[in-house]
Amino acid sequence: MYRVAIRFLLLALALMSPASQGQIAEPAKPAVELAISGPQVVHRGDNLWFTATLTNRSGEVLAVPSPKGGNGWWYMGGPGWKIVDKSGKQLKFKPGTACLCDNPGGASFRDGDFVLLEPGAKIEYQHEAIGDPSDKFIFPRGGTFFASLSWSFCAPRVKTMDNGSLAYTCGVTRSLSQPLKDVLERSPSFEVQSNVWKISLK
Repeated sequence: MYRVAIRFLLLALALMSPASQGQIAEPAKPAVELAISGPQVVHRGDNLWFTATLTNRSGEVLAVPSPKGGNGWWYMGGPGWKIVDKSGKQLKFKPGTACLCDNPGGASFRDGDFVLLEPGAKIEYQHEAIGDPSDKFIFPRGGTFFASLSWSFCAPRVKTMDNGSLAYTCGVTRSLSQPLKDVLERSPSFEVQSNVWKISLK
């Protein structure tokens, strides 16, 4: 009787499991969402000034690089701007603009390098922070093009070594105020891709 009860219990648990019901675990949602907006119709020689909006989609307060720039941008990078034509072919970079450089020595952060973003809150980055893609790409002719922006952010971390010294990854946080340091060290690194923005070049 005891063995029968155990088998019945195991069978009931199996039937209650998500896998037995054909359910697949949902992938983890990204901590942030990136959206760009800019000009829809431009003429040759015009600036392509975009706005990038970063939204906190997590349930926690996040520390993200300040729109005013600063050392926080040493670790906000990634592929950056991408522009393709109607066939999906990526435009060529202007000479000397394809390389993205970082700071191998490690930046020393100040409080003004970051801002705190509440859950659901948004922050805007203007062209002064994100750059003008027309400065990087060669537009061969008029037509329709599609722009997108991708970012990756390396969140700073600190580790105490065996000898008692501190090892910093993605920037030195010792000069930050303690409340900001606490939030920053809990904030996740992220990689995020924006929407695609259509541009008509006349």
